[in-house]
Parts: sequence; C-alpha cells; structure tokens
Amino acid sequence: MDEQDEIIGEFLVESRENLDHLDQDLVAMESDPGSRERLGRIFRAIHSFKGMAGFLALGTLERLAHSGENLLSRLR
Repeated sequence: MDEQDEIIGEFLVESRENLDHLDQDLVAMESDPGSRERLGRIFRAIHSFKGMAGFLALGTLERLAHSGENLLSRLR
C-alpha cells in the first residue's frame, strides 16, 4: 500500500467515526434543538470532513460538506 492509499484509509476510518458521532448528535438535537454545544460539535465534524475531502481532492464530498456547513451556519 502506498502513502496515498494509507491517507485515504485513515480518512475513511476517521470519517466513519465522525459520521457515527454526527448521527448521534443529530438524533439528540431532536429532543434538545437549542443545544448550542451540540450544534457546534455537528458543525466542527462537517468542517473537518470538508477539510479532509478538500485535501484529498474529493471535490464532490467537499462541496456536499460545504453545503452542510452553510445550512448549519444559518442555524447558528
């Protein structure tokens, strides 16, 4: 496995973990929609995902995450 494959593998592992936490936070927002702390965690997770997708030149994922950031910015 070359270095690029390792980086993508790490991105996939980290993304799965972040998506699991993101899923939990989004479900929890249903019962506590005013939680600024939780909203901040959701935003940071999507921001990190966007940054890594951009670094890896995964344009479609980067644009998707950017759209998510824009929506969350409106909620903030």
